[in-house]
Amino acid sequence: MTKTITPAVLPEGHPKKAYIGVDGTAYRVLIPVAEIHIQRVEGPKDSLGTWTYRSWTEVNSYLDQAAKTAPKGGAYDKHPFMVSWLDQQPYEGRYDLKNDGSFQQLQTHIRSALMFMIQDPRAGEIYPEEHRSMAAMFLETYDVGQPAVPAPNDWEVVHDYRAGDRDFRALQAEVFEGCFAGDESPEG
Repeated sequence: MTKTITPAVLPEGHPKKAYIGVDGTAYRVLIPVAEIHIQRVEGPKDSLGTWTYRSWTEVNSYLDQAAKTAPKGGAYDKHPFMVSWLDQQPYEGRYDLKNDGSFQQLQTHIRSALMFMIQDPRAGEIYPEEHRSMAAMFLETYDVGQPAVPAPNDWEVVHDYRAGDRDFRALQAEVFEGCFAGDESPEG
């Protein structure tokens, strides 16, 4: 049985903005990624180092290429990473890079960890309720490549995709511009 986790409150400064999807449903505008730092600490000597990316697409392109030089036969190369979102919220973890054809995008790796905390019955024995609640809030607030998250009825609708297409990154940048101290709008 899956336990329902009540999300924590929205981060301070988070605007309650939504968009109408092509299906007519109101969805939350999620806080976009600002930077992704990833370090390769194992592997061929000339491939070790630390890199910074500004999108999931960029970091996944790096990981996809790096996987070609990762060990085969069940071993992996460690990649500590830190993602920060526009409001400077960090998420740190480790990505184990394999060369076995099972490439997993970094945002999927993060979502899987958060979903385990929320849904797996064993998670209650591992994580305190506060951490599990934070994981639920994270998936409802931050862009981790998840499917669209429905918005509460009282959120302001800032765009209707049924009326015309618009670059979603530009919509995120507009919604979050100036909301957080020292922020910079995401690049497209």
